[in-house]
Amino acid sequence: MVDTGAWDALGEQGWADHCADNSARSPARRIGTASDIANAVLFAMTSTFLTGATLRPTAVSLSPDLAPPPSRHGPD
Repeated sequence: MVDTGAWDALGEQGWADHCADNSARSPARRIGTASDIANAVLFAMTSTFLTGATLRPTAVSLSPDLAPPPSRHGPD
């Protein structure tokens, strides 16, 4: 989840509740920022070794039906 104006419709208390819930489930334990996304894009654009990759700059745990398939190479 990234903090953008898209969440304004929740209102201040709704946003606070939504952030608390999502932050608790996030491995990063915080809400992402536009700067986080910009840094991921900058990394992808400037890496001379990265080719054909899909970056998923997300810190929110995915539900099992949305999670990517397990790595063929074992755990990281």
